[in-house]
Amino acid sequence: MLRARSGRLLIAALSAVALARLALGWAIPGFLTGDDVEILEAGFARATGLEFVPWGIRNTLISDLLVAPPVAAARFLGVADIWTLCWIATLPFVALSLVSIVLLLRIAEKWTGEPKVALLAATIYALHWLPFGYAGTVYPRTASTTLVLAAVALLLFRKSVLRRIGAGLLLALAFAFRYSEAIYLLPAVAFVMATSDGPSPAASRVRRAAELAGGFFVGVLAFCGLYDWAMRGEAFASLIEFARYTLVERQASARVAEQPVYWYLWRSPKWLDPVALGLLCVAARRRAHWVLLGFVLLPLAVLSLIHHKELRYLQGIVPFACLLVALGAVEVARRHGKRLVAALLVLSIGWSLAQLRFLRRKSTAAVQAAQAVAALPAVRRFAAPQLWAFGDRLFFGNDVALSPISLPPVPELLKAEIAGADRVALWVDTVAPGDAMMAALVADGWCEESRFTAGRSRPVALFRPCR
Repeated sequence: MLRARSGRLLIAALSAVALARLALGWAIPGFLTGDDVEILEAGFARATGLEFVPWGIRNTLISDLLVAPPVAAARFLGVADIWTLCWIATLPFVALSLVSIVLLLRIAEKWTGEPKVALLAATIYALHWLPFGYAGTVYPRTASTTLVLAAVALLLFRKSVLRRIGAGLLLALAFAFRYSEAIYLLPAVAFVMATSDGPSPAASRVRRAAELAGGFFVGVLAFCGLYDWAMRGEAFASLIEFARYTLVERQASARVAEQPVYWYLWRSPKWLDPVALGLLCVAARRRAHWVLLGFVLLPLAVLSLIHHKELRYLQGIVPFACLLVALGAVEVARRHGKRLVAALLVLSIGWSLAQLRFLRRKSTAAVQAAQAVAALPAVRRFAAPQLWAFGDRLFFGNDVALSPISLPPVPELLKAEIAGADRVALWVDTVAPGDAMMAALVADGWCEESRFTAGRSRPVALFRPCR
């Protein structure tokens, strides 16, 4: 185990990382997609009575377990500001992101037997932009990654039937949080089958895999089947709808619904820079690391086959990739010296942290507009495109009706879409002076009231009836 002094340094480092992630979440309000808004709304519905009907493909267990409790507690203590409540909802996710760092540290130490390699892997992971940036949001893969790492830790320490069943249950809970996380069952099964004990190695491998898979399927029955039956009156309702929507109809809730198979590799400089990739390849050459490599390559292969891809889907892969990078760095250091490796790692970490600028694309301006409109006492209907960017019902509660506007907006449809609205918000780049959209607004009796801008966030123009 790490020395006491190293333990104190680790606690200090984790505290600094936690404060940085919390500060990022507070300093840059807004949302990146509708996913985090849905998770928040489901939690607010449970904690505050917000009227919200979840999308049929979503299992809302994560909202019930991680979002509703802190929001309800904050409301009980008198916190009323909606954005403050949204930020408080991220606290469990930040905490779980720190748990992931500690779990990787313990896994790496057990796997390699070298505390210095473990510290290096945990440091690289703690400063990787994907877990760093998304920890300050309610995106579910922060939590599911913690569960995957916890499952691997159970498989590594004190091997027993109960631990393998427990690991399967943890993977099933990760699966319930986001159905795509089932991909981590593959490398976990490969891991337990790669080790054997007793007089019959082949039988031992099969038995271990069956125990792990059995725990997973029992967990799926509980977290997906029974939960959906209790919440929606039909077992596996959201899982069936998810399979139909994603695998059968090949749809996605994004403007670009399909990317090529090689997309993750093509985008690798974003999630695994050239230095880190090179160090990972050095480690991958050793056969002793192939089982660990399976936690990177197997999920990556499955995700590449799915038609819709996002870099945030790779969060569960990142800790294992960081451990391989650390192993590669140690090997290069032994051959070519520590100074070269130190310089390479500084370059790699700097490259990674530079990617945090993606947070500036949050819908901060739209949130500011929503807060301004929600503060007006006479507003009963609000119209806007991409209502998720404005927080959907979070800021407006149950008393304000919401009307969606087409994106891109269509001048011929605009009058019907904003009929009866008290305020209309549009993206500034869709209402240039003299264009068809602005002409349609003016003809219908609307005047621009204010504009909202914030960093790289998409600016918003707010309109009111001229009368």
